[in-house]
Amino acid sequence: IVWGEDRPHALARMRSALDDFHIVGVTNNVDFLSRLVANDAFARGDVHTGLIEQERDRLFPHADHDAPVPDEMLAFACARILIDESRAVTQDPWSATLGWRLNTTYRRAISLRSASVAYEVELEYAREGFVFHHNSRASPLTILDAAGSRLSTRFGDRTLSADVVRTGDELHIFHNGRHRMLAIADVLAQAASGESDAGRLTAPMPGKLIAIAIKAGAQVERGTPLLVMEAMKMEHTIVAPRDGKVIEILYAVGDQVAEGAELVRFAATVKTEPAHA
Repeated sequence: IVWGEDRPHALARMRSALDDFHIVGVTNNVDFLSRLVANDAFARGDVHTGLIEQERDRLFPHADHDAPVPDEMLAFACARILIDESRAVTQDPWSATLGWRLNTTYRRAISLRSASVAYEVELEYAREGFVFHHNSRASPLTILDAAGSRLSTRFGDRTLSADVVRTGDELHIFHNGRHRMLAIADVLAQAASGESDAGRLTAPMPGKLIAIAIKAGAQVERGTPLLVMEAMKMEHTIVAPRDGKVIEILYAVGDQVAEGAELVRFAATVKTEPAHA
């Protein structure tokens, strides 16, 4: 409920309140309400019991979830991934994921998926910072600030802010009154999800182990970076598929691993329902 000196003032405050209202994890109607208060008929006060049916095509755009995700939202998703990885760095130098290479720079592939479209993004770890590559676009990307879910970035020649909430492999991006969900679909990072119940994580393709981010015995949450592999000239982070415990790390930094090689013995946390009398 909002109040304003007149209807346009109240609608402006309502739009502002909805832009700042972020819900993830449950089905909600915030996006619908945002479209409703922006609707011309509703703004004019032409409100009646047949309004929603009359404005159906505008209030329920069938292809809304199929609309292309803007590059700035893809960049925010990449920024969230980079921040989460940086927070997992320990005093162990091998846990660093700075992408340093001798006499060269390297590009890291990040695969993101919306409801119906896959996006292949590359991050270049340049000397001056990150460069975002998507299709034919190459734009500098600098993370200016991160406080909770709120991110501030310099993307190209613009300074942008958004809230990016991560739940497991899903990234919910709230930017300029719009909400899009992207799933992290890195083939290496997600390849282990079907093996965790069996207590083993294997290499989905041949490559070289270049970093170990955890130690045997560590309790980890789903999505925690475990290992970094270099394969096909790209660096990929293998993450914990579920909450659990790292039992044993079977390779050392610098080792070449074959496709299907067991990398980590992992025990998923078993959640039990409370007993009822």
